[in-house]
Amino acid sequence: MLYYRNKEEMINEIKPDKEKVIKYLKNIKIYEIGNVLVDVEKIVNRRWSCQPQICKDILTPEFHGTCCDGGGIITPYFEKKVHQHIPYIANYLTEKKSEILQQEGVLLRKYHMNEVDGECIFLARDENGYFCSFHRLAEEKNLPIDKIKPFDCCIAPLEIIILDDGKIFLTLVTRETADFSRWGGCMECVENPLPNSPKVYQAMEYYIRIVFGDEFFRKLDEYAQSMVLARNV
Repeated sequence: MLYYRNKEEMINEIKPDKEKVIKYLKNIKIYEIGNVLVDVEKIVNRRWSCQPQICKDILTPEFHGTCCDGGGIITPYFEKKVHQHIPYIANYLTEKKSEILQQEGVLLRKYHMNEVDGECIFLARDENGYFCSFHRLAEEKNLPIDKIKPFDCCIAPLEIIILDDGKIFLTLVTRETADFSRWGGCMECVENPLPNSPKVYQAMEYYIRIVFGDEFFRKLDEYAQSMVLARNV
């Protein structure tokens, strides 16, 4: 059992807790599309949206303030790619973060991006709130986000696990799944989404299409819409 990543980024050392995953799977509703098992409650029924204006202000023992608290997960493959973007990314960062990045580099330890004051070194802020430097650079350069931003960061708050039988399990990082997720914690924005937030699969459409393809998303959306119609009958 492994955490799903792009082929070039697979890591064998960091694995989900198999027993906890199996136990969770036995107690949920699954919709299967090809070889992908979709957690219906978490992906289809729940709502979520990013809350950059307030996410760092929500700090409790239970919640991470943001998905960027601590350094993000990064593979050796992506670490090499990050270095070529540092001259541009540094423009978004505080002077303190830029200096630490130059002095200490991208990694805090193996597979773990550097941190400053408990948050990812690449987390930045402007008048609209917090933002990912990788994400902002991709938008400004009109480049595919997944080619600049590390995979694990791209899919948050989704969790994607390759099961022992080769099937792929798609879920969401919540209180119920945090103890077998790659991050090990849940977030306030997931547990208490803003009113009128889209469904999780809609909010994460861009990355779901990248990982699983357009046809997968079409079938997932059809299933979600059929559930809405069934409830209205």
